[in-house]
Amino acid sequence: MRLKISILAALFCATMTTGAIARYDSSDEPDYSEYHPVTSQDAFNNSTHASAEALSMASETELKSGHYDKAIALCRKSINRDNDDLDTHLNLAQALEAKIKAQDERDPELFKECVKEWLIVLRNTVGFEKEMGWHGLSIMGARYEDEFHGGVARTHLKQLVGSVPKGYETDTKYLKRVLNPANTTVNGKVVDSDHNKQQ
Repeated sequence: MRLKISILAALFCATMTTGAIARYDSSDEPDYSEYHPVTSQDAFNNSTHASAEALSMASETELKSGHYDKAIALCRKSINRDNDDLDTHLNLAQALEAKIKAQDERDPELFKECVKEWLIVLRNTVGFEKEMGWHGLSIMGARYEDEFHGGVARTHLKQLVGSVPKGYETDTKYLKRVLNPANTTVNGKVVDSDHNKQQ
């Protein structure tokens, strides 16, 4: 019996050693010719193992650090994995707004996305209370809205577009109203100032 155990132990050790030698490959070594800083958090966020909640928390950290592009990318990745998290939509709205405010010339597509995200947060289109409304119309209205989501969204929408949705206004009508540029025309006549002095 001891002989069998000794033989099995020797075979096991031999297998482990050759397996380890066979798996070694010089291509596994990192390329040190250029400097590529990667934090463990970045590596985790880019892995397939990161949960939607972890990505959302990472986006909040990036937003607080002023890395708006990273925050936006992480929020979008989190939403792709779980669209039903209201806090992720809040983070995305904040990151988009921060990026827009940092731009010299406002990106219209980012602006639209930002307004839509704030509207999702205001009207609880996702999350626990998503069944409380229909097409953005809420049974409760603004009276019982959550100050950490609805109240914040209400303030930001007023700052961005000048108004919030009316109680009877659907999401589609509201977005059409605030996102369509005003069609205003100005009529005028250019007059030469020297010509006026002579008359």
